[in-house]
Amino acid sequence: MTTRRDVLKYGGLLGAGLAASTALTRPAHAQTPVWINTPFHGGDAQAMEIIVDALNDEQDEIRYDLTQGGWTEYYAQLYNAVVAGVAPNIGICHNFRFLATNPVLYDLSDTPAGDVFALTGLGEGDFIDYAWRLCQVDGVQYGIPLDQNMLGFYYNRTIFRDAGLDPDSPPSTREEFEAACARSPASARSPSTRRFPARRAGSAVPGSSCIGGRTAR
Repeated sequence: MTTRRDVLKYGGLLGAGLAASTALTRPAHAQTPVWINTPFHGGDAQAMEIIVDALNDEQDEIRYDLTQGGWTEYYAQLYNAVVAGVAPNIGICHNFRFLATNPVLYDLSDTPAGDVFALTGLGEGDFIDYAWRLCQVDGVQYGIPLDQNMLGFYYNRTIFRDAGLDPDSPPSTREEFEAACARSPASARSPSTRRFPARRAGSAVPGSSCIGGRTAR
C-alpha cells in the first residue's frame, strides 16, 4: 500500500537529485535541502508535519523543509514561483487546478531528473485508477496522488418520516436530495449546493491532492 509518507519520501529523493544537479560543489557531509510547500491547514497540516519530522529523523542525507498554510494566494504564488525558477521541490496541486497549472508543470515521465516513475518505482498500479487519472491532463501525468477528500451524507430519520419520506431509502442523487429538501419543513432544512468544474462533476471523490517533484519548467 502506497502511503502519503511514501510519496513524500520518493518525491524528496527526486527533489534531492534535482537540487544536487544544480550544485557544482557540496561539502562532504552537507544535507541536501528539499523544500515542500503546501496550502494545508488544521489536521492535514499537522499530518504533514509529523511525516516530515519522521523523514528527517530517519536519515541524514536529505533535509526536508516544510512551509504550509498560504491557501488564499497559494496557486498564484506557486505559478509565479515556477515561472521565476524558484519553485518548491515538492508542491501540492488539487486535481481541479491541473487545467490551469499544467502549462508550467513537467510531464513526470520527462523531467530534468529523468522519468519520475522509473526513478521512484511508483506507478499507476500503486493507486486507485480513478485517483491516478485525476492527476492527468490530456493523458499526461503531471502529479502523483497524495490523498483524497471524501464526501458523506447524513440525515434526520424523524424529519424524513414526518415529511412522508422513507428513512430507509435516503437520496442517492442530487435530484433526489433536492426533492427531499423540498418536502421537508422549512425549519428543518438549510440545503446547500456546490458547483464543481466539469472534471469533478458527478464525482464521489470530488477533491484530490496530487504531488510531484520539482515543478519548474
